[in-house]
Amino acid sequence: MTNYNLFLNICQILYTLVMDNKSYIMSLLVLNKTSVAKLAAEMTKLLGKKYSRGSIYGKLDRDTLTYKEVQAIAKILGYRVDIVREN
Repeated sequence: MTNYNLFLNICQILYTLVMDNKSYIMSLLVLNKTSVAKLAAEMTKLLGKKYSRGSIYGKLDRDTLTYKEVQAIAKILGYRVDIVREN
């Protein structure tokens, strides 16, 4: 396991314990060396709806990101969202 994968695993564990959505997404932005402004520009291209730095921060503060927006963020940052059934 690489240091990067180990870090991601630790982030995932911490998220489950203490992080809210805003902290988690901001951590992913830092990890991927990108900004909220760049994320907003990419989301605008991908989803065909105008996003700005302020609108992203607002959605994070209000915890109102849609599932489609979360999927877009994941895709932009090189991840995917999985829903896995727990037995």
